[in-house]
Amino acid sequence: MDKYIIYGNKLSYFTRKLQAGLEFSGLNYDFKTKNNGNKEEIERRSNTHQIPILLTPEGWMINDTTPLLHLIDQRINHDLFFPKSVTGALCYLIEQYFDEWLPRAAIHYRWNFENSSKIAKKQLAVGMVDAENAHNSDLIEQLGNGIEFWGKNKATRALGLLNEPEQKQCEDELKSVFKAFDEHFTINKFLLKNKPCCVDAVLLGSLAAHFFCDSESIQQLIPINPTLYQWYEDNIGPNKKFNDFTKLDHDELDLNNDLPVCFDKILKEMGKLYIQFVLQNQEALKNKKKAFTLNIYDNEVSMLTREYPEKSRLLLVSWIHRNLDSDQINQLKSLLSGYNLLDLINIPSPICKL
Repeated sequence: MDKYIIYGNKLSYFTRKLQAGLEFSGLNYDFKTKNNGNKEEIERRSNTHQIPILLTPEGWMINDTTPLLHLIDQRINHDLFFPKSVTGALCYLIEQYFDEWLPRAAIHYRWNFENSSKIAKKQLAVGMVDAENAHNSDLIEQLGNGIEFWGKNKATRALGLLNEPEQKQCEDELKSVFKAFDEHFTINKFLLKNKPCCVDAVLLGSLAAHFFCDSESIQQLIPINPTLYQWYEDNIGPNKKFNDFTKLDHDELDLNNDLPVCFDKILKEMGKLYIQFVLQNQEALKNKKKAFTLNIYDNEVSMLTREYPEKSRLLLVSWIHRNLDSDQINQLKSLLSGYNLLDLINIPSPICKL
């Protein structure tokens, strides 16, 4: 086998992130839906029920999209997604924000609106059955109802999305972030001008699987972000044409002057609720609590404690200390302190060490 294979689902946030990464990299790949015909083997070999799974040419089955983007960088022998610089560290931070926090908005728009939920549960269920069961309407309905129950009752509760104030905050934050990208893409092809990075991959994946896919988010987001929608079409449509990005250098940010507006706006959003989520989740892990609360629009909102956001943060910290020198790290710390984000790269962790 001379190509990679993605096993996942077209309506999966992280599946489409990985697919975008492979598209940008130029590596040869196929896309296959994980279903009840291949599920057992995939989960046995990958040791996880999560998607996506990447089958490599040498037969490895691997999950977790951020490490997979690092792997792709190694395979193409080029720092496409994670430039080894302060600019790359900022991109990594924003990618982590998209991975660990903005999926709340994806869950909200899919499962808190009846029409979005109705369409998504059927499409997801159809994708979960193999060819033999493709016309088994009872099985498809059963699977769809199970998915919908998880989305409406478990996912929304775990992420603090049950009531109107937190739902509105979620929408407001996403619209602010997307408006920053909408303005940025009027004069830039990607976040770092002419060459994609990890943020472009997760942004494109989130749009493809959720925000420009689910009916409610389409109605709310596309009319106010026409440039972002055109960027999406240009990078995911059948007529897309990518350069060999390994032949281009990333445009490094001029850190002696003000950051580009897009970076500035997104980092400011991260310095509001996201940093509180990271710290409160970290504290809950330390004290072995199953949940913690965040103050959202003057309401105390309960959220499920999760290990992975902290593990992901530690991977970021480790990357920074491996790839940046002391002057660069100090420069990064100085910049992040101005956005109330310095704690994102502090080392102490209640669950793991570097």
